[in-house]
Amino acid sequence: MGERNISNMDVFLPGSGGSKINTLQTENNGRKCILLHKNKQIEETIQLANAIGLEIVECIYQSGKENPRSFFGSGKLNVIAAELDARNSAHPWCDVDLILVHTNTNSTQIVELARVLGIECWDRVRLLLNLFTNQANSVEAKLQVKLAMLQADRSIMRELSNLQNRGERLGWGAGGRHALENNMKILDREISTLLRKKRRREISERERRKRR
Repeated sequence: MGERNISNMDVFLPGSGGSKINTLQTENNGRKCILLHKNKQIEETIQLANAIGLEIVECIYQSGKENPRSFFGSGKLNVIAAELDARNSAHPWCDVDLILVHTNTNSTQIVELARVLGIECWDRVRLLLNLFTNQANSVEAKLQVKLAMLQADRSIMRELSNLQNRGERLGWGAGGRHALENNMKILDREISTLLRKKRRREISERERRKRR
């Protein structure tokens, strides 16, 4: 299967929804995407995407069982990657900057999709987390969603680390292992900070209830 470099991969994570490691992207309105699916019942996924302002410009179906490494088979993915490479201003995919997968994937699949296609890839979990981000009103809800996103990104980072340990090229450019390790440290610190905030808020809430 082919491989493409992912620009700014030392800043952005595949499968992170465009989020920097220590921030959360909340503005997706107007983004154009392609939906990959193996189940023709995709109406709910389309509705969820529309709910956060995503515009699905094309739905691509592949029959059969999902590939355990890349969701779609390598041949189909390479065709999609070639089409993405060949697009110009008149191409219907011109402004596509996101790939959606209609179901939940594992870390291996989302990383491989991002590597081959070279743009952001979300599965159903990431789509739902972005929806929850838009709907979160309380501090607690926002904290929970951000923590869930970062923990999902942590699983992506572990998969990238596993690939690197097996000697596979990641497209991280000059930073290489150093960039990956730095990002994992930043991510771990951010998760630890959020967990401490969560615990403090829980303790504060318990104390407040006792005083009632």
